[in-house]
Amino acid sequence: MVSAAGHGENLAPAGGAAHLLVRDAVKRAGSVPPITGRVDLSFTPRLGKGVRRRDTSNYSLNVKHLEDGLVAAGILPDDRGEYVRRVILEPPEIDRKAETGTWVEIIEIEGE
Repeated sequence: MVSAAGHGENLAPAGGAAHLLVRDAVKRAGSVPPITGRVDLSFTPRLGKGVRRRDTSNYSLNVKHLEDGLVAAGILPDDRGEYVRRVILEPPEIDRKAETGTWVEIIEIEGE
């Protein structure tokens, strides 16, 4: 799982900023091999200290930027349907002691 943390209150970072966040998160995670098959992407916002809760659908603004960041970081070849089967937006987790950010789980689809 990769965490694109650090955007705090900003729910819709500019595409370039999101790409940088994803690139830095991938570097922190260590060796994240490029994906060649189809995947499901699961996004889970985590709300840390001082960040207020919002409607779950509000977090969808970040999802597209983070998905594009995965492509820009070379993790996904593209974000079209032949590579990304499903995008899942989980409701936010609240952990006031944790870092605020969006955790991304890349689930490879077997047998396709």
